[in-house]
Amino acid sequence: MLFSLLTTSCQLLDGTPRQPEPERLAATSGFVWVTDSSEHFRLHIDTGSIAVGRRDLLKFQLENDRTKVLWLVGDTGYVRPIDAFIVGTPEAMQRLTGQSANGIAYHKSHVIVLTVTPSWSAIPAHEIFHIIAMNAWGTGPVWLNEGMAVLADGRWHDRPLHDVARELLDGQQLVSLERLIRRFRDGEAAVVYPQAASLLKYIVDQYGLDAVKALWHGDDEDFLRIAGKDLAAVEASWRTWLASE
Repeated sequence: MLFSLLTTSCQLLDGTPRQPEPERLAATSGFVWVTDSSEHFRLHIDTGSIAVGRRDLLKFQLENDRTKVLWLVGDTGYVRPIDAFIVGTPEAMQRLTGQSANGIAYHKSHVIVLTVTPSWSAIPAHEIFHIIAMNAWGTGPVWLNEGMAVLADGRWHDRPLHDVARELLDGQQLVSLERLIRRFRDGEAAVVYPQAASLLKYIVDQYGLDAVKALWHGDDEDFLRIAGKDLAAVEASWRTWLASE
């Protein structure tokens, strides 16, 4: 499989004005792009990336992940093409974007940038979720945006989300709900990303997507109406459920 492993250093560029258009990225000095396209993506693959020789698989995975994301967000009718830039090394990502990350989503310009090496890769579903959800629902809180992006892929380092969360619970590594919400970026990625994703999967499974949308839009009253309890009580139920399984 071309893509495996990593979403832990995604850069979610929500509040920054730096949202480069694809033409600007394509014109970056030092890159030679192999271009291709699928139904919903325009591909720009750096000649230094292993993805050059695996374009058909890349296109299949991008389209498949887009379908998964649309299902997760409730099929918003998002139709705008996404420009996907693929680089072959973390150093190339730094030169292209100025960011140290495995994947980046620019929701305003509908661009994702992914690092693909012979041994690991950013996960397309994660960045595609950011693009589609932020255009459909608005920016949303960071913990929700990142947690749902992990949920879009459905696994964490190729393991079921609840299995990872249960292991973290058993090891007393889960952070408090307040810390998850208010200081997500300060948390250890290997903890807060799968923790948020597992909690959100529990919410979606128990109460439906509308409960997540209520949280996304900061509507505590609507969440209480849908779930019958506030988020703190739901989070406590999730922990109890993890411990009992």
